[in-house]
Amino acid sequence: MADTIEFLTSGTWQAAAVIGAALLLVATVAAIYLTAYLQGRSLSFWPPKIGARLRSDSPTTSRRPSIAKDSVKITKPRSQQKVPSNFAVEGIARDIPEGH
Repeated sequence: MADTIEFLTSGTWQAAAVIGAALLLVATVAAIYLTAYLQGRSLSFWPPKIGARLRSDSPTTSRRPSIAKDSVKITKPRSQQKVPSNFAVEGIARDIPEGH
């Protein structure tokens, strides 16, 4: 261990190359995990694993059939009405596919 530390602090180009390669490796792994986190994927650091997305922000990734725009009508609250952060919604729905 002392020999390794002595080598890395020697100031040679070989030591600089080893340190640079190690930093590049750490930065790459950090960027990969950050990207996976921002995509909403499941993460495990040990053992290293990046899984599927936990949430779906895009309707194109959903496997459920789409709902026709005119099959749902919200009656309360009215359009442009100010509401608190938690509120009840009332409306009418027809021809809704199973699972929605």
